[in-house]
Amino acid sequence: MAISQKRTRTAKPPRFLLLEDNWQHAETLKVWLEAEFLGADVRVMDTAKEFQHGLDAIAADPPDVIILDMMVRYTDADDADSITGSKDEDFFTAGARCYDLLASRNLAARAILYSVIDKDDLRKELAHLVKAHVQKREDKGDLLAKIKCLLKQV
Repeated sequence: MAISQKRTRTAKPPRFLLLEDNWQHAETLKVWLEAEFLGADVRVMDTAKEFQHGLDAIAADPPDVIILDMMVRYTDADDADSITGSKDEDFFTAGARCYDLLASRNLAARAILYSVIDKDDLRKELAHLVKAHVQKREDKGDLLAKIKCLLKQV
């Protein structure tokens, strides 16, 4: 996890919302964001259900940048709704559905779809996500560039 030598300074500390169900990835990204953007506030959600249920609060007080993992669980395994939640194949596009929910609230411009999937491999029905997509890599240069671009728009 490389942190750039020159930390990013912003007028006010940015606020991030991260949807990531893998706690190791979430913690690594949280630490990186807090180090890269001094004073950053990073909130983590770990299921699509939590994101969907929190959508009104997100819309009422939107973070500066919303980073969505493409493949995320609908709910925790011990949640009673896990049995009635989304089908297994929905796991692969849960982040895309959360992005579409943000779009319905005019918040998609703040979102990054962060995925191991290459842009060129996004299926036809997900083509509208290409502009928001950043591929997960060890080097976070692409992600940093996209975040800085979004922060300029806020």
